[in-house]
Amino acid sequence: MQKIVHHYFAYGSDMNLAQMQQRCSSPKVLGIARLPGYRVEFYGYSAIWDGAQETVITDPKSEVWGVLYELQFSDCEQLDFYVDARFDGTGPYFHYPLDVIDVEQKTIDTRIYKKDKCGEEASPSTEYLNFIIQGAKEQGLPEDYISLLQSKITKPATYAVPILRKSRFSYMAATCGDCGQ
Repeated sequence: MQKIVHHYFAYGSDMNLAQMQQRCSSPKVLGIARLPGYRVEFYGYSAIWDGAQETVITDPKSEVWGVLYELQFSDCEQLDFYVDARFDGTGPYFHYPLDVIDVEQKTIDTRIYKKDKCGEEASPSTEYLNFIIQGAKEQGLPEDYISLLQSKITKPATYAVPILRKSRFSYMAATCGDCGQ
């Protein structure tokens, strides 16, 4: 039986492999890639990071660099849970299909998470942007792109971040000791 895999282009906190390994059972890094005609901006508010979250917006003169992953179907479901992407469209993010270009200049059909409603630009927390930049450095994104990320205006979080969100499958790892018996 052939496994169904999906390509996912991460341009935000999911560039951190350690985070992806917590969220997915078997994320496979295919390498870095770029998304021409877009730029990263921050909108809305996330209580997890006490600040705005990233999305891409069209900009013909820009490009977004990120990490291309190969995910199993079950990993995609887990990731949807973490980013709160819902099939009925009520979550803050939705699946957005597009093409990215890898370092060998091959075009790859993939998907991203894109904010449904942006509103006005807002500042991410310093801690959140630093986490994104850490992932960008770990994955070997171009230095000029990392410098562009570093130039974004941030604000310090007003409480300890990130607030960790438990997996909907966390109950499977529970023992009787966890329920006080």
